[in-house]
Amino acid sequence: MTLLVCLKAEGKLVLASDSRGTFGDPRGVTAQNDSQIKVFPLTNRVGIMAAGVGELGATVVQTLQRQLPDPKAGIEAVLPTVCASLTSMYDQWFPIEKFQVQPLTDDNATRPDLAFILAGFPSIGSEHSGEPEIYSLVGALNFAPLLHNYGFGLSGVCQYALYLLNRVYRGDLALTDAIGLAHYVITETATQDGKVGGPVRIAIIDPRTGYSTVPGSDLSKFKSRDQAINEELAKLFRTRGG
Repeated sequence: MTLLVCLKAEGKLVLASDSRGTFGDPRGVTAQNDSQIKVFPLTNRVGIMAAGVGELGATVVQTLQRQLPDPKAGIEAVLPTVCASLTSMYDQWFPIEKFQVQPLTDDNATRPDLAFILAGFPSIGSEHSGEPEIYSLVGALNFAPLLHNYGFGLSGVCQYALYLLNRVYRGDLALTDAIGLAHYVITETATQDGKVGGPVRIAIIDPRTGYSTVPGSDLSKFKSRDQAINEELAKLFRTRGG
C-alpha cells in the first residue's frame, strides 16, 4: 500500500509519497520493500503519483511517459490522454471475463487496485497557465478524473493524513511549510499503519521553472522537526506541577 499527498502552496504544487511496497495479503503474513518510487514527471508541467500494485503502477507510468513526448504539455492536454490511456490499458489487460479474484476471499472478481494523483499546470500562454490543478484517477471508477478543488489530494492509506490536513492545512501556507506538512503526515501515518513507510520522496512543480525533485539531504531535516512537533503536542496534555 502507500500514501500519496499533493498540496497547493504559493501557487506551486507539492507531490509527496512514501516508498513502501507491501507484498502478500494484508490480513496475513506480508513482506515489505522500502525502495519503491511513486512520484514521477509526465511533462515539465505535470506530475503523477501511483498507489496500489506498485509494479503495475510503474509499468503504466512508463507507458504514459512514452505517450507524452512534448515536455511543455500542460495538464489540459495531459489529463484526457492519461484517462483514455489508463482505461484502454485496463480494458486490454483485465477484460471483464478475466477480472482477478483476490487471494483468500470469496468476493466477486475485481481488477487490481490502482489509483493515481495527477497534478500540474495548464500550458504556458493559456488563460489559466498559473493555476494548479489536482485530480485523482481511480481504477474502481474507470479512471474518471476527480477534481480536488479544496487545496489538496490524497490516495492510499489516507485516513490519518485526511484528519491532519483537515485540521491544519491552509491555502496560504508557505512552500517550505507545505513540504514540511506533507512530510509530517506521511511519517505520522507510518507510525500507525505498517503499510506506509520508508523514505519520503517529494517533488515540486513550479509554473515558471517546472518539475523538480527535493533532494533527500533537504528532507532529512524534517525528521527531527516531525519529532519535535509530536513532543510539543504531548506537552499540551501533561499536567504541570503537583
